[in-house]
Amino acid sequence: MAYETINVSFCVMTKDRVRETLQCIRKLIELSLDAPEHIYPEIVVLCNGTSQEILTQLKDGVIAEFLGVGSVSYKIIESTSNAGVAGGRNALFKQSTGEIVVFIDDDAVIETSSGLFWEKITEFYFNSNMGILAFKSLAPNGTVTPKEIPVPLKESDKITETVSFVGVAHVIKRSIIQRDVLYPSKLFYGMEEWYLSLLVMNFGKKIIYDPQLVVKHYKSQVNRLEKDQYYVNLARNKVYISFLAMPWFSKLSYYVLWSLWLLRRTHLSLKLLIKFNNELWELWKSQDTTNFRMRLSSRCILHILKLKPQALFF
Repeated sequence: MAYETINVSFCVMTKDRVRETLQCIRKLIELSLDAPEHIYPEIVVLCNGTSQEILTQLKDGVIAEFLGVGSVSYKIIESTSNAGVAGGRNALFKQSTGEIVVFIDDDAVIETSSGLFWEKITEFYFNSNMGILAFKSLAPNGTVTPKEIPVPLKESDKITETVSFVGVAHVIKRSIIQRDVLYPSKLFYGMEEWYLSLLVMNFGKKIIYDPQLVVKHYKSQVNRLEKDQYYVNLARNKVYISFLAMPWFSKLSYYVLWSLWLLRRTHLSLKLLIKFNNELWELWKSQDTTNFRMRLSSRCILHILKLKPQALFF
């Protein structure tokens, strides 16, 4: 069966994780070399505020991985400052060229066989109702990581329509985004996927979790946020996204419940609650609020109510 050409971009972002990034890229090279004739893959790597010493090691290592595989197209992007996950994915989205964009964390490795992987990508490309494809995430020992799949654990082996995805590995269609960036860049890190999920569903497209697309997440501890700031980011960003997109009752519910969640997680720290509110206010005053506001359609709200009603409240 003859197919039209499909351009696919693998996008990887890293900061000071040389070993992990090279492990990730080796699988992407393997997949690229095994791509069917109708698929033209590229690999795009963003060095996101990486120190000069590590940057040299990383670039030398990445280039060495590509030596002898001249048929694989690749691009290395340098950012002088750490733009976080949101800003980094925006940069990768701008610099990549594929209609199909595969984002994968630098400390994760795709486990799906080449044949099955490209079969799934081709199906995704030709299914006009699908906007995002989510992977099944496994721990290094092969067990399912409940927090890294967008469905209940009991449904982890079923192809399921969801209202969100997990960022460790996912696939999107460029054409449905309708702009050259994905996220409000000031989110930096935490819950940013919820914004893109709402955007895609608001366009009437589906988010599908497919357990045959498997990634192992080795969860590097290099350059992770301190726990307190991590919790502040999660609560701040989830509430801010609700302010950008959700109906009024959701905004109120999100603010109250995520404030309580933060207090619980931080042992009733009023200092961190104040920090959360201050950072939320700074986000609200930013240009992102004007640029990324959207109004969820009634159809989208009903869709969320059907699949996961609690998502409208927390």
